[in-house]
Amino acid sequence: MARRDWDSLSDNYRKRLERHGITREHYRRGASLSAARGHKNTPERPLDQSATVPRKYERWYNERYNRPILMLTDEGEKWLVGVPRNQRSMIGSHWNATRSYLFNTPMPKARFWTGNTLDNLNFFKGKYVTAAELEAGGNVHAVKRHGFMVEPESVEQWTQSDTIDFDNVYSEAS
Repeated sequence: MARRDWDSLSDNYRKRLERHGITREHYRRGASLSAARGHKNTPERPLDQSATVPRKYERWYNERYNRPILMLTDEGEKWLVGVPRNQRSMIGSHWNATRSYLFNTPMPKARFWTGNTLDNLNFFKGKYVTAAELEAGGNVHAVKRHGFMVEPESVEQWTQSDTIDFDNVYSEAS
């Protein structure tokens, strides 16, 4: 669709274009109008994802998504903090895959399901979660990548410890 002629635009629209640096000549040459139309960074749609949580929801958001979460890493169980939402979901999926493997429970709707409970953990090979480790004393380590425990021998060895509790993946203290 061809652009309308500059003179056929309303006065208010021309003023808005000019406020955003689009002159008659720029318009005639086909300059992008996205900045003048409000398709750039706006208060309603900031480019910075950290600004997408309105101030009145910050406390709820931080309590929900910054709570420590227990992950079964290749080094054993670790409490992690500062885990992004999509990676929290992956940690939960890993716990489900581990449970499926240990109890030989099919989970056909899960994204890791291959049709065989013995292969469920293979989905998590080479996948990592980037977060800080939280120690029992409250010390927080530097942010680093944590790999999932995916080797069946390691999972079997982990089950020998008396700390298995699939229902307590999230910290009680918030």
